[in-house]
Amino acid sequence: MIAVCTAFAQQTPAPVLFFSDLDSGPATGNSDPTYTTNGGAYVTLYGNFLDNYSSVKLNNSACLTVVSKPAAWMWYERMVVQITSGCTSGNFTVTTSAGTSNGLAFTVRSGNIYFVSKTGRDSNSGSFSSPWATMPQAVQSIAPEGIAYVENGVTQGTTDNQGWGAITFRSSWCGPGPNGYPRALIAYPGATATVGSDNYAGIAMYPVDYTATGGACTGYWTWGELTLRAQATAIAANGPQNGSGVTIGNGSNHWRMVGNDVSCPSGQGSTACIHTAYFATSVANTIQSFVYGNDIHVDNTNISPPDDQYHGIYLGDNTRWVDVGWNTVSNVVGCRGIQLYSNYQDEWGIGVHDNTVHDTSCDGVVISTVDPSHGPVQAYNNVLYNIGKGPQNQSEGGGAWNCIYHDRHTQPAGTAGSGTIYVYNNSCYKWGNVQNSTYSSCDNTEAGFSIANDEDSTAEYIQNNILYSSGSNSQCPSGFPYWMNSTSTSGVMSGTRNLMYGDGTPPSSTFVTSTVNSDPLFVSTSPPDLHLSSQSSPAVGAGSSANKVPYYDHDGLIRSSPPSIGAYEYSASNGNPPQPPTNLSATVN
Repeated sequence: MIAVCTAFAQQTPAPVLFFSDLDSGPATGNSDPTYTTNGGAYVTLYGNFLDNYSSVKLNNSACLTVVSKPAAWMWYERMVVQITSGCTSGNFTVTTSAGTSNGLAFTVRSGNIYFVSKTGRDSNSGSFSSPWATMPQAVQSIAPEGIAYVENGVTQGTTDNQGWGAITFRSSWCGPGPNGYPRALIAYPGATATVGSDNYAGIAMYPVDYTATGGACTGYWTWGELTLRAQATAIAANGPQNGSGVTIGNGSNHWRMVGNDVSCPSGQGSTACIHTAYFATSVANTIQSFVYGNDIHVDNTNISPPDDQYHGIYLGDNTRWVDVGWNTVSNVVGCRGIQLYSNYQDEWGIGVHDNTVHDTSCDGVVISTVDPSHGPVQAYNNVLYNIGKGPQNQSEGGGAWNCIYHDRHTQPAGTAGSGTIYVYNNSCYKWGNVQNSTYSSCDNTEAGFSIANDEDSTAEYIQNNILYSSGSNSQCPSGFPYWMNSTSTSGVMSGTRNLMYGDGTPPSSTFVTSTVNSDPLFVSTSPPDLHLSSQSSPAVGAGSSANKVPYYDHDGLIRSSPPSIGAYEYSASNGNPPQPPTNLSATVN
């Protein structure tokens, strides 16, 4: 019996921390006495398996006040802590009976803390007892490196006094503070603070571009836990450029867009619900901006016909050194869930990982106009399903319906990219299912993974992915292919240990090798739940340890060695409970 209990205890996952809304803040100066006297910043921690924690520490010190216990956020959890005067810079950790989490870095630094409340006045000082009334006032008034917390019920539903968007970020309110830290606009713990509305025709969060007086916003802002709404674009973050598509200086960087609830229910046009451009360019080998943990449910199902230039997240013109992770992108009537595409110069230093993308009109993820020789371009641990639902897009009559589409395209102002993009440990179920009169055959339009075009020399390496094909139409009567190389160069798509199922035997290739052709035994395909339901799944422990392997899976489970194929490791909590081990004995003295 003792041995049996030990075996079951090992099934309990250790806690894991993914990210936080703030990565720096003061330990004192908070005039809100609700949780502690003269404490500091409120910080939201995002992770998984945090329930029943025994301690939450910073720099190994029990200096934190827990403001709210772990609660569900999308498929994982979040909790709020307050920094206090006993805290110093170091790592957040969470401890449960299953162990202690990884560390999550945080810097304790100086800075002012402000408040916005429905009972406030914009002529007030911004303290907790004398709060401002509006979010634009906070943006225009907080000192560099300050943090403004927006209390429950505060709404900025119309264009502010600057005339650009619901909240305008001019260059004079952007950029680093004296110690290099950003400003922040964060919802107060547990509060709902709304920018824009479903009927708002403008842009909810609008950092000005190069045409504005004073020039473009250069970044250094954190937006966290806000409710963002607009007809088409909730966020349009565009940095400095010269008007001809050339980024000036470092572009716009040090953005953190974290944990926001985002919707654009009338989205169409050449834009996206979240659209970025001219982000960090000259700071090499360092991620400068983060799009983490946002629930982007576009919900523009009333748009007919759909617009193939409209997307969920659009990393546009000259975007570099950006990490996009742990988001949900869903119900995109238009085209892609996440798109990387520049109209001018190439993009690089981009990670697209641990996202859930589902119910898109065309591709799940598009990677185009990139140059990974300058900085890595990777897509891993993503869960994608119901991709390429259609109907046929109308604005250009095009679009494609792949889970992940690598378009080797080069713009006239760019250079021909080279190097390899890495696509690994993703799970995709059900792509295609749309008839498009623009194409006479399957071409490169309806595959799990597709690489096309000959304008650059980039390659793609696929490893440890699950591609579960489902469906067919007259263009693809035998079903939708697992992968396609539509370039003129054999071998530009290569890889190993991918699981492909549902469309018969995978194509024979000397470049894509050791493919597993078996049912992965998902928990469910209707509705889709791409967790592995059984220890006997052919994906369990069947991946390759070569090249790149994530340390954690999509849920935050530590990867086995060798890793499982797909976005998930097997966990008994997702399928049938494991049977107790047999042939064991225990001696009690």
